[in-house]
Amino acid sequence: MNNNKSEKSKRFSYVGIHSNNNVSYAMQYKQAFDILYESPIQADLISMPMMFLMRHYLELILKSNIIMSPQNRTDLQLIFIPKRYNIKKDKI
Repeated sequence: MNNNKSEKSKRFSYVGIHSNNNVSYAMQYKQAFDILYESPIQADLISMPMMFLMRHYLELILKSNIIMSPQNRTDLQLIFIPKRYNIKKDKI
């Protein structure tokens, strides 16, 4: 096994260094999807992992777009903050 710097960078992941926001995470899911899409493996064997990757890519991109818009952020606060679940109310 070749231990040069390039080979090591392919084998080891430094989690968090290049992934500090939803867009970075999303692009990693998209890149993994593209690698599988271009692979010579039969589509029936990898269709579920491909859908998983694309679904998470889309989810993170949508969340990122929602978070970046101040109007959307205000709307989300109005929807979710008043509806907080109070576990003390539901005693059995």
